Amino acid sequence: DRVESANRPLAVRLRWQVAADAIGHGYQVSLRVQDDSGRVWASRDLPVARQDELSTTKGALFVPQTAPAEFEMLTGLLIPAGIPPGAYQIVVGVSESQNTTPVADGAGESSVAPLFPSGQATPFVQIGALQINVPTAPLPAFRLPIQHGLEPVVQRQGVAFLGYAGFDAADS
Repeated sequence: DRVESANRPLAVRLRWQVAADAIGHGYQVSLRVQDDSGRVWASRDLPVARQDELSTTKGALFVPQTAPAEFEMLTGLLIPAGIPPGAYQIVVGVSESQNTTPVADGAGESSVAPLFPSGQATPFVQIGALQINVPTAPLPAFRLPIQHGLEPVVQRQGVAFLGYAGFDAADS
């Protein structure tokens, strides 16, 4: 797929096979966009919940209440503005909730066999490739991650400075 670094969502379709002993274990699914060196440029963590937990688990991937079962879900991953153009991978991993380390048994093998085959060097599995391009048109202000807007907007040499995000020197 080809997308622009324009702070827009990328649709991701996940197809899962859930084992009976995996239901209710508090797993979460991590989606990531990473470059060839493994640097993560965008990520999203989604808790895994049973369908009967709909009212208490917002933003979750829902699994059937009975297993083993297969299901498919469409979710999204935000591609932020400013990612350098180039080739990236979309990867997925499974971890215990509130823990960023994917699930593994004492021998270092994943306890979620369908996602982590024996001998794999990383706990994440590539599920797609992505070509990120520079936006073809300037992004509107609402697409930019502006934490502190400037009023009035500062213009210099044809560039309009709308605001900034990050460290605020006045707060130090």
